[in-house]
Amino acid sequence: MQRASDLIFGFSIFAEPMKTEIIEHARLAMDELVKLGTAGHPLWQPQPKDRFDILNQIEYLRQFGEVDTALREIVKLIEVGEPQNLPSFDTYQTEQPASKETPTVALQTEASRDMAFINMSPISIVELLMDVNEWSSAFYNIVSKATLVGTLLGGERGYDDKLHVMSAEIHLPTTTVPTRECYFGRFSKQLSHNVWGVVDISLEKFIPSPTSNFLKRPSGCLISGMPNGHSKVAWVEHVEADHSHLDNYFKPLVTSTLAFGASRWLNSLNRYGEWLQTLKATTFVADEGGTYVFCTLYFNLFKVFHYMTLHLCFFLISSFVFSFVYVKSI
Repeated sequence: MQRASDLIFGFSIFAEPMKTEIIEHARLAMDELVKLGTAGHPLWQPQPKDRFDILNQIEYLRQFGEVDTALREIVKLIEVGEPQNLPSFDTYQTEQPASKETPTVALQTEASRDMAFINMSPISIVELLMDVNEWSSAFYNIVSKATLVGTLLGGERGYDDKLHVMSAEIHLPTTTVPTRECYFGRFSKQLSHNVWGVVDISLEKFIPSPTSNFLKRPSGCLISGMPNGHSKVAWVEHVEADHSHLDNYFKPLVTSTLAFGASRWLNSLNRYGEWLQTLKATTFVADEGGTYVFCTLYFNLFKVFHYMTLHLCFFLISSFVFSFVYVKSI
């Protein structure tokens, strides 16, 4: 069931000029995603012990931010290596949020990029990401709940130039890391033959966010079809989040981007693709007479295991809301 805020927002986004502004906001986000997904050094810094890259914040501000004179001077000082007491770049915003409330805590940047080959076609991945129910089901270990607020671009058929407005809550399967929630636009576009882009961008510029602890900068994936039917997926995850309430034990996991970064989203997509291929596989076993029959038990058990894991994640995150009573042993 949709919240009242979702319903009010769903009505307001179709009013001009907000609708036009959100569409333009999404197109600019796609342009940025393409640049982020294809750029190399110095914008991205490879991690020696990991396969993913970390975003160079200074280079990002130079290329994408509205850098004023004072900030340019700070960048120059850093480049020449002079020691200075510098402000945090994480608090710098290229756009002002719609909320008039002053954030009590500065948000910290988490930005990473990863690449993998997925056993799914490009259009299948796009369909998955643009269907809010399928998306939340496939990424159950990350997405607690998701709602489609409205569709601003695109009809019933096709995903080229399609824009959804969604709300979602994402989590780590533990009660010690706060959930993250925001409104965002999800825009899909066919960039060239067999190459697609799907980008998310927060809409705090147009309406206050449900919480003040999370913002989504242009994030998403570039999907290229391969000759064998698989897809090469470059995933970029660029967010700003409040780290002040993190448990010290889990804080390194979050700040390193392992908790909510590109690798986790990409690993979940890869796992889902393998799960689909297993379900589609025609599995036969031999009976006593030597006749091969379809193993429906294997198929059904696989689906049961999937839903058991899904519900486990749900109950883990539900402990934030529901109180549990300790029962003493008799």
